[in-house]
Amino acid sequence: MKGIEALYPTDKTIDLSELRSSFTATLTVPEGVRMPETAKAKAAGMNGAFEVTGTKIQDRTIVVDFALKAERIKTYADLKQAISGTDEYLTVTVDGFELAPEIVDRKMLTVTGTVTGTFHSIAAVTLEDSTKSVKIFDFGFEATQEPSGKDEVAQDDATIQFTVEGRVPQEETLLGDILIGDDTEHDKLHEVKKDEEVDYTGRLNITDIQDKINLLAAAYGGDLEAIRVEGLDSSFTAVFTLPDTLDLQKDSKVTFTENDLFEVKPENIIREDHAVTVKMTLKKQYSKFVDLQKDVNSISEYLNLTISKVKVRETVKAEEKLTVTGQVDGSFRSVAVSAGGKREFYYYHWTAKQDPAGRDVDQAEGDMDTIQYTVVVKKEDTSIDPSGPNTPENPQDPKKPASSDKTKEARKRGKKAPKTADARDGRGYVAVMLLTGGILVMNRERRRRRSEQSR
Repeated sequence: MKGIEALYPTDKTIDLSELRSSFTATLTVPEGVRMPETAKAKAAGMNGAFEVTGTKIQDRTIVVDFALKAERIKTYADLKQAISGTDEYLTVTVDGFELAPEIVDRKMLTVTGTVTGTFHSIAAVTLEDSTKSVKIFDFGFEATQEPSGKDEVAQDDATIQFTVEGRVPQEETLLGDILIGDDTEHDKLHEVKKDEEVDYTGRLNITDIQDKINLLAAAYGGDLEAIRVEGLDSSFTAVFTLPDTLDLQKDSKVTFTENDLFEVKPENIIREDHAVTVKMTLKKQYSKFVDLQKDVNSISEYLNLTISKVKVRETVKAEEKLTVTGQVDGSFRSVAVSAGGKREFYYYHWTAKQDPAGRDVDQAEGDMDTIQYTVVVKKEDTSIDPSGPNTPENPQDPKKPASSDKTKEARKRGKKAPKTADARDGRGYVAVMLLTGGILVMNRERRRRRSEQSR
């Protein structure tokens, strides 16, 4: 635009007509990179002068179209104001690319890009003699690589490209366990009752992570204060899966070990009917290796995640076994930059398996990996206390009458209890009935004889 202004006077109003300008940007990715299922572009720096008009996928290429918002631009002054309001760089970002699972570690992957555009307008200015000077402007644009961002492996100065080194994570294993209180349940099943509420704790042993970062520090051998950390990303996700016979309550809570490294935000707790998913993320951003190492080593061996008030259903059967399982996986990615500018990329992926010390006593034979905890429903106590009172609160055998207070007192004094009605057994009642019946018969016989004698 500055070049045009140098050739043509701009002190007069320049009317524009048939104004249109559009650009097309492409990104072509190599094999080994997964394309996103849908293409969505995020634009920045356009500040209302341009807008994205279309995004599409063509084979291994993302195509993004954007155009000048020309409907409100009537004069050259309007055009200059719109263009001047944009940032120095117009950027278009497309998310969703992933490395293919079959990628070979350290494979070089080069993404290439192109940008082409056009501009068309008719400019008219009224001269001193009331005549009009009309000019038609048509431009074509083609972008080349900016020198300051030239790819290290580029073969020329013009091709727009960016090369990444595909890295496969180093697979590592951590030890995990599930507990109720301090009971790891490795020697016998934990007993629960119907309607009982229990707290389950998932425990992750992070000593392997601490060993890794300390080995990296030892291998460097130089001034650790000089190592910078870039692009650090680390998180862990734990999943508790409950059987249908265990229910989360409305007031069930998730609590996490207080530490300097990780935290659990409320939005990272997902509750379902019989599962809880919890994501642990870094508390802060790190720029120095020594700060990261300090916070990793500050954790005392374990990270604990507790789910409270998990309720045993009333419908469970005695001696029924209820098993909760757990899964944990996490990752760590970062670039370490030495004082001399040397860059090293570190990428780890951790999966947790059952800690042998807390292995479920009911674990399937040969299964050494599944993190689980099994409880058994306690049998109801149906035994009878022979010394207890025969009351609704403490019933005895219904076939055995309860002892009276007089009987108990007599027993305490070592004497025979008085034969009160409540102390007799069934035979006493039968004897009384027989005796009473005999007396009645005898009285009737005597009356009969007296009657005969009187005659």
